[in-house]
Amino acid sequence: MKIQSLELINFRNHTKTFMTFGKVNYITGVNNSGKSTIKGAIQYALTGETEWVSSKQSKDLIMHGKEEASVEVGIDRLGLVKRIINNAGVTVMLNDNKLPARELEKEIYEDLKLTPEVIDCVINSSKFLDMKPSEQKDFLFKLTGAVLGPEQIIDYMNEPSEEAKEKVLKVVGPKVTIEMLDGVYKAFYDERRYKKKEKERLEKGLELMGEVPPVVDEMELLKLEKLLEAATTEREELMRKAAVINEQIKQKKWLEESLKEVEKKIKTLDEKLDKSIVISDTEEALFGCVTEMNSLEKEIEACRATYNSLNGENKSLKAMLPRLSTTRCPLSERLVCKTDKSSLIKELEAQIEANEKEIANLKDKESSLQKQYNALKEKKENLEQQIDLYAKMEELQKNKEKIVKILSSIKIEDESKLNKEVEKCDKKIRELDARRQTYNERVKVRKEYENLKREFDKVSKEVELYEYLVSEFSPKGVKQRILKKIIDPIQDHCNKILSILTGSAYSLRFSFDENFDILIKNRSGEVSYRMLSNSEKLRLAIVLQDAINNLTNAGVLFVDNAEILDETNFDLFKQLISKIKDNYESIFVITTGDKTSAGLLKGDDAKVFYIEDGNVSEV
Repeated sequence: MKIQSLELINFRNHTKTFMTFGKVNYITGVNNSGKSTIKGAIQYALTGETEWVSSKQSKDLIMHGKEEASVEVGIDRLGLVKRIINNAGVTVMLNDNKLPARELEKEIYEDLKLTPEVIDCVINSSKFLDMKPSEQKDFLFKLTGAVLGPEQIIDYMNEPSEEAKEKVLKVVGPKVTIEMLDGVYKAFYDERRYKKKEKERLEKGLELMGEVPPVVDEMELLKLEKLLEAATTEREELMRKAAVINEQIKQKKWLEESLKEVEKKIKTLDEKLDKSIVISDTEEALFGCVTEMNSLEKEIEACRATYNSLNGENKSLKAMLPRLSTTRCPLSERLVCKTDKSSLIKELEAQIEANEKEIANLKDKESSLQKQYNALKEKKENLEQQIDLYAKMEELQKNKEKIVKILSSIKIEDESKLNKEVEKCDKKIRELDARRQTYNERVKVRKEYENLKREFDKVSKEVELYEYLVSEFSPKGVKQRILKKIIDPIQDHCNKILSILTGSAYSLRFSFDENFDILIKNRSGEVSYRMLSNSEKLRLAIVLQDAINNLTNAGVLFVDNAEILDETNFDLFKQLISKIKDNYESIFVITTGDKTSAGLLKGDDAKVFYIEDGNVSEV
């Protein structure tokens, strides 16, 4: 599909825009300038739908203050496709010929050989990734279009019985596509009905419910929920402010009490302090006390050592005196000594007496020194007490200053004004909640009906053989196994493109283990694509768009929000474009940027359009 031109009149924020396109087209501009409108307009011209509105909401595409809007797209081989929107509805034209919308779309799809789903996916990068897993898998089934015979289908079944084979041969036609397997599944599903009485009971239950309440407008309900959420958030914020105020009041009260307590302690300490003492002199005196006490300790120890030594000497001398009074030699009792030892005895007794006098003197000295030591100790303890009191006083003064500073910084809002705002918010919440309850009641009745209908469908399809067949022909059965076999070429193609886009850092794998998933592998491991960043998702979306083009020959590629790619990844993206552009007739890249950056996008074979407030200029 080669898109040659686009004309917009009063379409969204485009008053009058005409563009002729090349093979590769860059569309850039600041946010809300009208870039994505280009993409949306092309999709609307082809399908009557956009990502913003359905066909029934087309009037919303008319520029504010205008009565009519139009979009015209030039398609190679097809011609000019035009839709005119006004209060009367939508007029559809092909090459200036008016025709019904369905006929135009039929002609577009037949000429381009593309379904609306395929067009949606190649125009909207994230469309495939935004699908539910089951929808993604079904979409791939449709694209593959594989044709099989009944015997081939049986080969994909798990241990089928002869009866099961017979049913398959009976239901399956001579040739069936993967998509047609849904019809086979439904045929087996419908035949699973049994227990007629139970079916009738459930059917009567459905009849008794009468008219089923209409489906609740989800947009209206969503809008209501958002309003309620906003009001609740507002109330929470107000209550948070109230809590802050209450906490401030508590804090202020506590600080005031703390201040009183500190001042009380300061007063008590102040009474204990010796005002005559200068703290620096006290510390110097304390040092002197300690030094002198250490000196006295040494003197006392010297006295004790000396008189202990003299006591030991006297003990030895006193033990010797009795032995000197006998004829026995004092050195050995075996020897007899007749020498007169009276002079020696007197000498020893004199020495003992002299020692005892010295001992007495030393003990007196020790006592005197000890008294001096005790006095110094008492003085030291008093000095230490004063120093400690000064330290405590200093700490209390600091605490007092800190409390006073904090008290002065506390600014308490008007609590009464805040309470009025809370009351106003509560009233709003009550009103919104009442409306929600009304909606929820409708939802409840609707769900009761839907639950009963599901039970009816389940009970009417309970036959063992068909349970097996339904399981085998469910999306996770034969269909999945067949797709697994044919999906490998698609997977290989995707990995080739992904390798270019990521510098060989990423690879992907289509998983059919439980639910369909696309698993991405990098240096950190393998994760579901749902865990990827926006940049990674965009690159994956481009890969899948290219795979869809490869399967359908759509020939067109739209990439929106390319600005989320950093410089390195954008360069890789441009490399990819240069490698795959021959596979396409039209490539569109939409990115955010200013006019300066727009100039950097221009290449030999690329057109660059800069959009500002709905005005388009080619760079």
